[in-house]
Amino acid sequence: MTRARLTTIIFFALCLAVAAGQASAQTRGRARSAKPAAAPQNAAATDAPAYPLSEEQKRAIRSILAKAKLEAAPLALLGAQAAKAFDENILAEAPAAAEDERTTKQLLDSLAGVANLRLQTIRDVVALLTPEQKRLLRAEMSKPDTPTSLLDVLSRVFKLPQE
Repeated sequence: MTRARLTTIIFFALCLAVAAGQASAQTRGRARSAKPAAAPQNAAATDAPAYPLSEEQKRAIRSILAKAKLEAAPLALLGAQAAKAFDENILAEAPAAAEDERTTKQLLDSLAGVANLRLQTIRDVVALLTPEQKRLLRAEMSKPDTPTSLLDVLSRVFKLPQE
């Protein structure tokens, strides 16, 4: 299994997540008024969150994200293997319908596994936040051109290191 193939599978899964998020962002964008946002009074106010994460929250979030990354690796590998088998079958002189069905199911199952893992990771991380921190994220998510992934917004707002 090549790294490029694994990257392709992960990219495909992320595309699905982004597409769903873009639809949500478009809906949010249409609901907004056309008034321009007021300029921040000072740059320092926009650099630091109003309700920063405690060190305990940061440690717990890092732990959750590390665990999710470990759990995602075998799912991505299964997806990559299924994608390779699907490609080989579909390119055969006479593709086997049963093999097509089997590999499609394996690929969809691995993508569903990745999606479920991501959703559970988001649930676990959000459960650590205070009501004020959740309000801050909701406000950030409502802004135009905000990333559609809650984990990306959380990382940006609370200045978590990107891996």
